[in-house]
Amino acid sequence: MTLPNAIMARQTSGQRIGLIVGALLFGLLLCLDAPAGISPEGWIVVSMTVLMAAWWFTEALPLGVTALVPLIVLPLAGVSPMGAVANSYASPFAFLLIGGLMIGRSFEKWNLHARRGLLCPQETGSLLAGVSAKFGFGWEEKKRCEHRSSRTPKRRLSSSRAK
Repeated sequence: MTLPNAIMARQTSGQRIGLIVGALLFGLLLCLDAPAGISPEGWIVVSMTVLMAAWWFTEALPLGVTALVPLIVLPLAGVSPMGAVANSYASPFAFLLIGGLMIGRSFEKWNLHARRGLLCPQETGSLLAGVSAKFGFGWEEKKRCEHRSSRTPKRRLSSSRAK
């Protein structure tokens, strides 16, 4: 099953409608003349924004795919070169944001947000000081455990189990 077929197979009717309506609005806006005061390039950006808003609102495509629409539309329409658009995706702030979101997701996955959130203010009296201290001590404890486990001998499999 190809990717477009896989996406269409999982879509609800509302998502399919959003996909079609977004594309139709994009095409319609491109066919219309730009209002006074907006350059043709600006009108293309407005059209693309309407397309992306329709797809985001209805979740017609995965949000990550929808977020890549400017990377395709803007260079093809001649609004901006590919390098300039791609630079917007690779800004240091974007990577900082992605890193923070990944840390937050890992906190949720391992339930650290609940454990650390309850213990930090009790132990230090301040949430900020507690979080800073917990990260430092947690890192040291992990390293100590890794060091201890590397010194303990590993159990060897008997010859009957190795076969």
